[in-house]
Amino acid sequence: MEKPNRIIVSRTDSIGDSVLTLPLCGQLKSLFPEVEVVYYGKSYVKDVVMQSSHIDEFLTFNESSSLGEIVEQLLSVQANTIIHVFPRKLIAHAAKKARITNRIGTGGRLYHFTTCNMRVQFSRKRSDLHEAQLNLKLLKPFGFDEEPGFEQLQTLYGVRHANVINDKQIILHPGSRGSAVDWPLEHFVDLANKLIDEGYEVHLTGTEEEGQSFRSAFSFGDRLVDHSGQMNLSELIEFIKTSKALVACSTGPLHVAAMLGVQAIGLFVDIRPIHPGRWAPIGQNAHVLTPKVSKNRESIADIKPEAVLRLILGADYTGTN
Repeated sequence: MEKPNRIIVSRTDSIGDSVLTLPLCGQLKSLFPEVEVVYYGKSYVKDVVMQSSHIDEFLTFNESSSLGEIVEQLLSVQANTIIHVFPRKLIAHAAKKARITNRIGTGGRLYHFTTCNMRVQFSRKRSDLHEAQLNLKLLKPFGFDEEPGFEQLQTLYGVRHANVINDKQIILHPGSRGSAVDWPLEHFVDLANKLIDEGYEVHLTGTEEEGQSFRSAFSFGDRLVDHSGQMNLSELIEFIKTSKALVACSTGPLHVAAMLGVQAIGLFVDIRPIHPGRWAPIGQNAHVLTPKVSKNRESIADIKPEAVLRLILGADYTGTN
């Protein structure tokens, strides 16, 4: 292997996945302090990824790009190493065509046998490891063959923790854009009402489409505010930084909150492949709630609003439920 100088980390999927790839970037900086890390991802994750001090450059992947256009992109970076964290056949072929010296991918993709000269054998579907731990498996060609625990992983984000400005400000993020099993909307409404009764301000976030699906269920007022469809990602990140807690299912904003050190309360069912063992938020103030028995996806309804309230209020909560 040629010693890395600039490394392209290719992860062209969603926000949460990108957050969980940042520890890999942090570990690269630990292994090679002088190396430059170029993150190759979709444009909408840039504001999240660039929160990390480990990222030196962001390269935007466009779904409509041709093989030739991607080759030119990769050549412009002048990297001698690429890590295919999220496998894409077109990018793998482009990296080979661009003659990137070190091309690292998984052994489970047939096209990696002809496009990658370093392949790591592991299965994400059959593994009990967390997504962030699985990502680090791709560093084996560099001699790194460890499985860091959550406490170590959270130190590898390269992100300064938020300075919570309003400890009465709670974010509820009811939607997931299909990336998770959604908690029932009536539970979010019940939780919002309970939080308001305890003196909190409740702020709902999400896309415009998500807002259209939940707005009619809430009675908005001074202490219940709808921000859905009104914030871009950069604005949402800054808003999360000022808040005490964020409650959501397994979706991007949950992982962002955890990364920033804000109390992140994730609602999951313990069923593969969507179980928290694989997708839990990682952070010093991250929490996961699951039903006592996860029979099926509908079991998420068995997580009661009182359980979330107890986490937010902590010792201050004297409720009986």
